[in-house]
Amino acid sequence: MSPPTSPFRTMPISKAMSHILSGIKAHWRPMLNLAVPWLALIALINIIGLQLFPHPKSSPLQLELRWIDVVIIILNLIATSSVAVSWHQFILRDVPLNTVKPFRVDKTVQTYFARVVLIDVVCFVPLLILVGMAEFLPAAFAPVILALVIQVGVAAYRISLGLPAIAINGTPISMKQSFEKTAGNNWRILGLLVIVHLILAAVLLGYIFAVNFFQLLNPVMGLISVFILGIPATFFNMLLLVSLLTSLYGFFIERRDF
Repeated sequence: MSPPTSPFRTMPISKAMSHILSGIKAHWRPMLNLAVPWLALIALINIIGLQLFPHPKSSPLQLELRWIDVVIIILNLIATSSVAVSWHQFILRDVPLNTVKPFRVDKTVQTYFARVVLIDVVCFVPLLILVGMAEFLPAAFAPVILALVIQVGVAAYRISLGLPAIAINGTPISMKQSFEKTAGNNWRILGLLVIVHLILAAVLLGYIFAVNFFQLLNPVMGLISVFILGIPATFFNMLLLVSLLTSLYGFFIERRDF
């Protein structure tokens, strides 16, 4: 008689990362057709924002959130939600991508978007508070603030496992259930997130370097490069984060193996 299945699973970091990257490599082409319209729109609004609402040069270190920035953030969240729902359904339930229309914003996407906003409020507002507190506390508290920031960041991804459930079932699993299903994997999920975000940082640095290079050659070329290079860079970053959630959901919730 086989022993009962343990309610907890231990995630292998290397296999999880390999699974994420292999999934992107195998299926990025059909997903690109759905993502490009969103990405082109986002890039266009970014260019309009840069041209019509430039950041003040007098205080480069001051964070100033303008209404155009809010529009771009919301548009990015809607685009990511739209792409994510189709990707989750394709990977987890084999729903053909060629049946999905561009600029998908149906009820499922709307529910997904609302859940993303809720998670941002629950997790990233405390992150901003912690970062703000660091300015007023002695330097000795910096390691404590950093540790809290890291833990809140990991918790945000752990409770985000309810997002793929929206795509495939129409309703999310609770944040509590998501947290319970990933119990014992805090450090492993942190290790996976470090790798993922190092990749994201490398893509961002490459993008910034390329845009600055073309900007030095010709200002018009620099502006065009923001639009052209921003599409593949944003697409890869978007698909990497969405694939991360898909793989974690499959492993922890549906108990699939990598």
